[in-house]
Amino acid sequence: MAVVNDPELQRCELGPKIEALGHSPQYFADIVELLGALVCGQRFDLVLTSFRADKTSLHNVHAVSEALHLPVLLVAQPSGWPALCERASNSQLVDIVTSQMSESELRWRIDALLKNARAVSQELHKRSITMGHYQFLEAEQVVLLRGRPISLQPRQFGLAQAMFRNVGKIVSRDWLWATVWKTTPPPQGKNRTIDVCVTNVRRRLDLRAENGFILQAAYGHGYILSAVDSVSGRSEAQDSSG
Repeated sequence: MAVVNDPELQRCELGPKIEALGHSPQYFADIVELLGALVCGQRFDLVLTSFRADKTSLHNVHAVSEALHLPVLLVAQPSGWPALCERASNSQLVDIVTSQMSESELRWRIDALLKNARAVSQELHKRSITMGHYQFLEAEQVVLLRGRPISLQPRQFGLAQAMFRNVGKIVSRDWLWATVWKTTPPPQGKNRTIDVCVTNVRRRLDLRAENGFILQAAYGHGYILSAVDSVSGRSEAQDSSG
């Protein structure tokens, strides 16, 4: 658990209370130091920090929490707590308490946030795709190929995910425009955006027989991702047509 050990938290002695509840806090002098640790790859079950409206944006707290799937417990001054709660969103991963909370309330709040974080993690896992040597990590917009991470741009990730969810099926260009680009298709033959994206996805994910999948154009219709026998090089489509 990350604790930003600022003067407010020191005054209400939340650090020792966290330890008394059986957690192992790691202390940071300020938010900047904590963000540095996160950038370097450190991960925490929860962040405990004080909230000051003149120095902290509640919107930014929610945005960072949602992006990292990291629960945050904000400690506010009792005088500012009602107004702050009115502006708070219904995020499952951010909670706001006062510095006068009891140890039993602290325990309850932490347990609730950790439970919510586990539920979010399980939901993300359900939405992930694992096929052959490929695993999609939706939250990170990363694809693992034999455990090697490959970062994709959002549209590339969306297209790749759409194709893997429709293996063996012809996916039309109009459907890709609506599903991945969230827009109506441009005049036929006037835009090569999808073609370029497909080329980049094919190259970055190394989609070839040796890796179990090939991505091809279905001329006049769209694209098809076929599962391939890496030994024989034959696709499922070829087997079914034979």
